[in-house]
Amino acid sequence: MERRRDWAGMITFVASTEYVMYKGKKVIAVLPAYNAAKTLEKTYQEIPFDLVDEVILCDDASKDNTSELARSIGIQHVIVHEQNKGYGGNQKSLYNKAQAGGHCHHVAP
Repeated sequence: MERRRDWAGMITFVASTEYVMYKGKKVIAVLPAYNAAKTLEKTYQEIPFDLVDEVILCDDASKDNTSELARSIGIQHVIVHEQNKGYGGNQKSLYNKAQAGGHCHHVAP
């Protein structure tokens, strides 16, 4: 797993993955998170991985171990805000990361 920091100071942990694709399109699930450690594992287990290629989680400066848990359960991309940016800021970070590869045409929460 590789740790990167972008221009806005966000830390991203990146792991490699193989893609399953849906109708030739890469499917990315985005998970906004704030103090989500209690529910994260159950939420992650409910993701339909027969359709989803990647999962991106954005931890919005949680006070619990959300980001550590996310990495330990296998989430490929974990963004960590050092300061809370609110739900809108969290979503923006997720969408920017999802679109970074230039292949994302539509993202829905």
